[in-house]
Amino acid sequence: MDKLQALRDRLGKPLIVRSAYRSPEHNRAVGGAPGSKHMQGTAFDIAMSNHDPAAFEAAARAVGFLGFGYYPRSGFMPIDLGPARPWGDAFPARPVPFAPELPPAREVLSESRTLRGGGAAGNATVGAAGVECYRTSSPKPSPRSSHWCRISTLCAGC
Repeated sequence: MDKLQALRDRLGKPLIVRSAYRSPEHNRAVGGAPGSKHMQGTAFDIAMSNHDPAAFEAAARAVGFLGFGYYPRSGFMPIDLGPARPWGDAFPARPVPFAPELPPAREVLSESRTLRGGGAAGNATVGAAGVECYRTSSPKPSPRSSHWCRISTLCAGC
């Protein structure tokens, strides 16, 4: 687990673990190799949907993973702690590298379609920064009879 966390830290984004420890019974049921490192808890199948396979492999090697499998049609790469060996068909080179990841744009809640309309309880939008509430004392929202409250953790009083 420490190596997985080191890999995640090195890549700077989540790992989607498709398989990790397997009991011998489960390993047989899924068609795993009889001596699979999954049964020792030292092998992990990682989805490549959010990683460039070449960059992922380089980072995994740098933190100490030694065994690398390649399943491009299934979209995952098995990695383990050794011995050093490759198996499977390599992922094809990507013609264009992954686009740089940017933080999500913050929605301007006062312009949000979520806040349009009305109701007895008012309207609320849940965002990354917490909860923003729109309350009104009249049955229909009006700019003159409403107020905003912004709560980062709890919506006490909203």
